[in-house]
Amino acid sequence: IMLLAIIGLFLSATFASTPATSDDIITDVLILDLEAFRRKSSLYLPQKKIRMFPDRLSNDLSSLRAAEVRPTVMFEVDFGDDLSIRSNRIILSEVQVSNRLTYDEADKLLESEGPNGIGASLGLLDRATRSLLQERIEAGALVIRRPELKIVLKDKKIELKVLEPDSPSRRIVSELMILGNRLAAEYARDNGLPIIYRAQNPPTGEIPKMSTYDPLLANQIFSKLEPGKLSLLPQRHFGLGLDAYTQLTSPIRRYADLVLQRQLSAHLGSLPLPYDAQEMLQILGTLQAADADLKGLERRANRIYLLKYLEEHYTEETMEAVIVRAVSSGYLAETKELFIKGIVSGAGPLDLGAVIGVRIGRIDPDRGYLQFLPV
Repeated sequence: IMLLAIIGLFLSATFASTPATSDDIITDVLILDLEAFRRKSSLYLPQKKIRMFPDRLSNDLSSLRAAEVRPTVMFEVDFGDDLSIRSNRIILSEVQVSNRLTYDEADKLLESEGPNGIGASLGLLDRATRSLLQERIEAGALVIRRPELKIVLKDKKIELKVLEPDSPSRRIVSELMILGNRLAAEYARDNGLPIIYRAQNPPTGEIPKMSTYDPLLANQIFSKLEPGKLSLLPQRHFGLGLDAYTQLTSPIRRYADLVLQRQLSAHLGSLPLPYDAQEMLQILGTLQAADADLKGLERRANRIYLLKYLEEHYTEETMEAVIVRAVSSGYLAETKELFIKGIVSGAGPLDLGAVIGVRIGRIDPDRGYLQFLPV
């Protein structure tokens, strides 16, 4: 989307009591852009969401609301009978969502898939994305299906929900986002469009295989992975199993994606490019460092509230935990129920991967500290 131009038009039409001038629109756009750049990204904390753009834009005017027509960058993909990609194109277009579904609603429709209707359409997407995932795995992609906890503070009460990594609806969304980013990177590569690619070098050591989530193997895998990097040229992304990859599918909540989607949209619309490669690299390098800080803040906030939840509900409970690493003060272990790590103290010699019973010894949510005692 030429997002900020559209934002300016929306703002002027929505909020102005008198007809908007070009100067009004430009001023609105610049104010929003500067604030979005300052925030760098939306921030999702258990107690609140701090969005990059105002809710009026994020949840309404720029959101894919049911029955509303929205301008979009459209990825049109033609799959063959064998579910391989026969052709694709990227165009500036409009979309009108007929039904907006939650992940749970989509999963239920997939379970009762019939010959027609939304369930049938979702079934086609399910089969296509399974094929895309298998293709990436065969190309060397690293897939770690770790359950994720969604932590929300509601009416001063901490609520937890385990998000299953193998949920068909979540896989559909994940694989289609990856596909869109891949196709955008291939388009830029093939058309000489300056963008910033994301890459990852292969690890120096051998990566263990993991078909189902295992805390010990996951810890070993993550310890061997190389960090991701930005590149002016397309390079292989080891973790995704792709030869070219970028990231621009979330322009409303990540400023880096907005920068790259502006670049792509300008090229698709035969307009002057807003950035050269060096300008984008400088902007995205700054944003990447800030993004790491924001993700660290989200992780710390989630751990604080998860530890508070443990303190409220598991003080007297025995839990099963997997030993994942030896540390100076004992062992690092991950619980099998809530996937949270803590230090096991006072245990005798233990093998990595051993499953033991533990109870909470010391817990300090504000410091993020958790100590287990073996049972």
